[in-house]
Amino acid sequence: MKPAGKWSNALASKLAIRVFFALILVSTVTQGADPKWIHLHSANFDLLSSASERETRNTLQYFEQVREFFLKLNGHEPKSPAPVHIIIFGSEKEYAPYSLNQVATAYFTPRGSRDYIVMGRTGEQAEHIATHEYTHLVADHAGLKYPPWLSEGLAELFSTFTVLNNSISIGDPIPGRILQLRDDRWVPLSVIMAADHNSPYYNETGKAGSLYNEGWAVVHFLGTTTEYRPKFSAFLIAVAGGDSGPDAIQKVYGKSLIAFETELRGYIGQGAFNHLVGKLEIDRTKKAVAVEPASPFDVKVALNDIDDRPGSKETRRRNLEALKLENPKRPEPWESLAYLNWEEGKSADALTEFSKAYELGARNNRFLWDFGRMAQGSRPAESILALKDLATLEPNRAEVRIELAWSQFRARQIADAAKTLGSTTIENTEQAPRYFSLLAYIQLEAEDRAAAARSLELLKRYSKTDADRRQADALQRYISDSTARVAALAPPETSAADDLRPSLRRTSPPVGVSANEIQTAPPLLTLNGTLLEFVCPETGGKGFKLVINSTEGKKTFAFNTPESISVRGKADGRVDLFCGTQTGAVRVKAEYRKAPNPEADDILSILTFEP
Repeated sequence: MKPAGKWSNALASKLAIRVFFALILVSTVTQGADPKWIHLHSANFDLLSSASERETRNTLQYFEQVREFFLKLNGHEPKSPAPVHIIIFGSEKEYAPYSLNQVATAYFTPRGSRDYIVMGRTGEQAEHIATHEYTHLVADHAGLKYPPWLSEGLAELFSTFTVLNNSISIGDPIPGRILQLRDDRWVPLSVIMAADHNSPYYNETGKAGSLYNEGWAVVHFLGTTTEYRPKFSAFLIAVAGGDSGPDAIQKVYGKSLIAFETELRGYIGQGAFNHLVGKLEIDRTKKAVAVEPASPFDVKVALNDIDDRPGSKETRRRNLEALKLENPKRPEPWESLAYLNWEEGKSADALTEFSKAYELGARNNRFLWDFGRMAQGSRPAESILALKDLATLEPNRAEVRIELAWSQFRARQIADAAKTLGSTTIENTEQAPRYFSLLAYIQLEAEDRAAAARSLELLKRYSKTDADRRQADALQRYISDSTARVAALAPPETSAADDLRPSLRRTSPPVGVSANEIQTAPPLLTLNGTLLEFVCPETGGKGFKLVINSTEGKKTFAFNTPESISVRGKADGRVDLFCGTQTGAVRVKAEYRKAPNPEADDILSILTFEP
């Protein structure tokens, strides 16, 4: 029996060895399947990546080039300087649970106070994807709300951005899109242009290709051809203003959609495509950025933020509660919970979580803006702190100073509110109602009903919403009642807490008035002449200038941004100018204010192009 027993022991030993090696193999496979995340951080981008270090570095370098291109294209720094968060998955399997839909290999999404670009692949398509998604981000920051076909078409047009020595090229044909346009069934543009974000033509594999392909073809045709390109900006403005694609084509180009569609299909079939080349120096040098293992906590926060699967909100909430316990000193879980509760209308809970995140060190620009406005009514002291922090980060952002003045007024810091508001120049019509209503309240505190009445008239002029008009009616009743006591007047609570995250965007034409103008109402001075030069600031600098030649000689006018002046004499309210000396004898009229400092350039308010 012993031999048999010995044999049994030997067999058991062999089986144990096999099981041991099997466990090692399983363990190895499991560990290999778990993504290894790395972290790269620059001043402009924050990357979490499970792809290789080389691919991640190349992607970061290209994003830096794309950002520089848009910066030079716009002529000024982005409104929101916070770094963009990029998540790069090393495999399609890792990416699949977080994919936007069946067709998107990458996407841009703002979540809470962060902007995310999520990429499901790198390598050959990384540059194309980088520019495509960054275009969406730039448009979002500019407050441009385009329908899917136009949004994707623009992103595809810019995705062909290529650096060529001291020039850049845009609009090169995309072979895959051309082949699909010629081989696939053509979907009428009326269908494509009517598709919204819930349409199968935006989300489903079998149909979304038509929207992307035809959207790109329309934008390429409008943006690069001699016939359509001169009015392309007017077309974009019309669509951003609410016109449908067919209506904008009719209004701007005087053509029916059917006629335009016939021309477009002829353009696609001709075999030759236009592209644009411009002189623009892009820094292509590699900047050393340290690579470090990503914090598991940071990876969890980021993946939880972008999780948008059905039923994910409750899962995200449970994960965030666990993250709060895992690291009680980190503000991110509190911040993400605040936005999650705000989206669901739980404003009181959101405000508590905003406050805790701020206490723990959250200082993102958008976070400060949202928390500052939300705390205005019930926690004005905290609101003042948050908005002062934001004003330090963005000293030239007028809407921040207006909201800071509101918070100071609610905290009964009347003198501080008057000082803050008096040093602020409003930039556009969206800011006007908040500005003028607060100015009226401050003037009433000073018992100056006549000045408050003048501010009320300006409030009425720029009121667009029912809330603005109710504010004006309340002020009107109070000013008309000569027996009313100022101390009894209390402005209504801000509606910010009821909104779904207030926007950072600035989209309206400038108002062109300041506190000094409101109090003294001096007329604008005028000068007629010929436009000589458009002076742009150095990269990263501030301020623009126009030089006009008149009978009084050359005169230089200053203005902060192209959005801070009104343009007249143009059908679409804007004009395309290039930096440097202007060609042709273009007659203009400048309406301006004298600069406070006699040695400084006068301030341009309105520029009229004469026939």
